[in-house]
Parts: sequence; structure tokens; C-alpha cells
Amino acid sequence: MKIKLNPVKTSIKGKYSLNVYKSSGEEVLEKRIPLVNNVVTYSGAYKYLIQEDPFTFAYGVVGTGTTEIGRGNYALGTQIAQSSVIAYGSRDNEIDNGDGTSTFTTTREITFGVGDVVGTISEVGILNGNLIAGQLIKDEFGNPTTLTILSDEQLILTYILETTVPNAELSVAPIIGSGSVTSPRGTHTYNIYSQPYFTDASIGVTGESTRFELLKNSYILADSNGDGLSFTNSSGGTGTINNLDGTADRNYGEGVFAPSDGVINDIKYICGGQDNFSSAYFKIDPITKFTKNSYSTQISCQFVIEFEPALSKTDSESLSIQVEQNFLI
Repeated sequence: MKIKLNPVKTSIKGKYSLNVYKSSGEEVLEKRIPLVNNVVTYSGAYKYLIQEDPFTFAYGVVGTGTTEIGRGNYALGTQIAQSSVIAYGSRDNEIDNGDGTSTFTTTREITFGVGDVVGTISEVGILNGNLIAGQLIKDEFGNPTTLTILSDEQLILTYILETTVPNAELSVAPIIGSGSVTSPRGTHTYNIYSQPYFTDASIGVTGESTRFELLKNSYILADSNGDGLSFTNSSGGTGTINNLDGTADRNYGEGVFAPSDGVINDIKYICGGQDNFSSAYFKIDPITKFTKNSYSTQISCQFVIEFEPALSKTDSESLSIQVEQNFLI
């Protein structure tokens, strides 16, 4: 069976500010650029949220380009300098929005050394391979402007990224899809339940592992109590991004439970988890439809599918599963 999930909604907003200091440590106040809204690119959002995680390394970059940064950009217009690598932060200031999502704010100060940036710049950004976010330098009226930095001055770029992702604070996980499949036993309807973005979904904890950063996954079967029955690794998974509409598709590949896996009854739930998932550590709450919290990416499901009535397979049957998940970024 092949199942396509409805989109998981995420969002990122970004701002930056610029400060210039003399080598003596005194700020050059007339060169201060207060907070400016910037664009989070499609490729940057995909890498930031799904392909890796929001807390990996990054670099600050500056350039001399004069064209507005758009969501389809992969780089600044004309990059001329890049900072040293910076640790990209922690799960700061997370707030429950009360609608099944939470928002966390990551603020990072990126320091260029004295003499690292000399001359006139017109654009700034933050990147990890591709540009995560960036924009032209703008004045208090929102008009493009430039900033000239002397050889005895130092540039400090402060980035703020505000990210909204699914959490586990509702009494029942949100339904993000439904449908039906047919087996030798008849027709089975199903609901698909969203899972939290973080492996440890508790608001305010410091656990920063996400459920979506590894592409290779396993499919896990669970019974009516939510206990793990069996699991299999999928193969051939791919991830693609569409820069035209801000969607990202993730194909988990096909997982097969073969006749040699024997009889499996009461397949009430199927979920997709991280590579090397073991059913021995797996649990779905049959009331809330959320999987267990964990600091480990190895025991975290990315979605839960519930069947009515439950599926089953005999020792002469195979069960093939393939899921495609879609993200709005």
C-alpha cells in the first residue's frame, strides 16, 4: 500500500541587525542597522528544518549585491566575506501556541574580526551550504542602503530566527490525512496523526534532536495497545524541494514485511521512525496517538497511521508499505 500524507505546516521568520565597533571596542553608532526583516529561502528552510536540524553549524556572510533576496535564492548576490563557523544555537524560548504548534526563537551573534570585512557592503545572510536567510541592508524606511567598514573596524551580525513546528501539547494528535486501503480481509479505513517536531516534545526542555533529520527510515507495526510488533527498514527514500511553491516532498521508500516474517495480527498502527529503530523501545499512546518522548533520534516516529479494523498478514503473505510526506516550508 502507498499512502501520501497531507502537508505538515512549518514556518520560519527571520530578522538581523548590524553593529560596527572600533578596534578599541567603541561602537560606531552612526553605522548601527536596527532589526531588518529578511527572507528565509526555500532551500535554507528545507535544510534547516528537515534535511538536518536547526542547531547545526552555520556561517555569517556579507556581500555587495543589489537585488532583493527571494525565497528561491541559494546564495547572496555577490558574497565577499564569510565568518568563522558558528555553532547554530539551541532550543531557546520555546512557547506553546495552544494550537498543536510551538514557536522557538534562536538568536545568534556572528562576529567578524577586525579587518575581515573592509569596504562597502549591501547585503548579509546566514548559510550552511545553501543560504538559510538573507537580505539587502536597509535603512529605517525600508529602502536599500550600504554600510562602509574601515580597516580598523569590526562588524557584528546578529541573526534572529523564529520557527513554528508541531508539538505534542494537544489532548489528541492532529489528523493530517485519512483514506482507505484494501487487504484480503476487506476494506480498512485509516487516519494519519501528526507527530511533534522534536524527539523530546516537552516544552522548555533542552533536547534538540528532531524527528526529521535522517532520510533513511524504518516502518514500525504496533498493536491496539500501541506496543511494537515488528519493524523493517525502508529503501530508496528521497527528498525533494519545489522552489516554486515552498513545498518539500519526502518519500520514505518501500518497506516490506515478507512471508518469512510470519503471522502478524492486530496491526492497528503503522508509523515511520528513524533508521535502526527497534520495536522493543516503541510505544504509541492509543488515546492521544502520540508516540513516546525520547532524547534519542533512534526511537522517534514521524507520523502515526491508525487502521479500522486492524490489518493482519499470514505467513504466506507480504505487507508492502510506502509513505510520502509533504511539508510546507
